[in-house]
Amino acid sequence: MTLWGFTYFAMQYLLATGRVVSAPAFAAKDAHPQAAWGLFWYTLFLLWGITLGIAARQRLRAGRR
Repeated sequence: MTLWGFTYFAMQYLLATGRVVSAPAFAAKDAHPQAAWGLFWYTLFLLWGITLGIAARQRLRAGRR
């Protein structure tokens, strides 16, 4: 989950800096105002992955005691 969310933000950074260019088939879709929903949803993926990782780590630590 964390990797999926992080990859989205890495790609958005690369698009914003001009290091990569969207394919013509996706350029209109990327410029659409609803593309901002990606920020919301992929932020949730990122946070969900981080919290699941923290929970798993705590569970492993509790099991060793």
